[in-house]
Amino acid sequence: MINDVPGLVKLAKERGVKVCLDCVSALGAVPIDMTDVHLAAGVSNKSLGAVAGLSMVFADLASLEGVDQARLPAYLDVVDSLKVPGPRFTFPSPPIQALLVALEEYESAEMRHGTFARYAEMGRFIRRELSKLGLPPLVDQQPSAPVFTTFSPPPGLNAELFIQRCLDWGYQIGGESGYLRDRNWLQLATMGDVTLDDCQTLFDRLHAWLGNGRH
Repeated sequence: MINDVPGLVKLAKERGVKVCLDCVSALGAVPIDMTDVHLAAGVSNKSLGAVAGLSMVFADLASLEGVDQARLPAYLDVVDSLKVPGPRFTFPSPPIQALLVALEEYESAEMRHGTFARYAEMGRFIRRELSKLGLPPLVDQQPSAPVFTTFSPPPGLNAELFIQRCLDWGYQIGGESGYLRDRNWLQLATMGDVTLDDCQTLFDRLHAWLGNGRH
């Protein structure tokens, strides 16, 4: 689900609490209002669609005044990092170049809107098709996340067998993380270079399989 960030910030401000956001999956998938957010984390892959290996922290230098830098490892010192126009330490260039290419999809408001709309369309499609299969997603409609959809396998079928069947078709779906496995949950992620046609092909197979008594 998508958390109500403005509502969370409002509640926190009323109580003198700073808000830090995990935007790892949401960054690039939906518009994010970081007004009055203390810190936010993101990554280059996931919804932005670049290669993994580059993480980032969004912060306002003024809001970090008073941080005791003597207690921080140099590599995790956001205060000093914000004061430097480039990287503070040696970093490989390929992940940065890949991120710059991926960010071209977000250069204008119109392009960003198109990307957000593409993600939203795939999310709606997946939730609709899962419901047709009798596998309702844990979060439906709003405030569902467009790039992650979590659901339970059909009665009598565990998540491991469902994952393996999808792998046999060439689709790697979520379900092997500890918190998913413990609950027998499955997860479809539509981040990066995934298209509606990819989703359609997967559900064509799922409908044929689950609609024919499973074999």
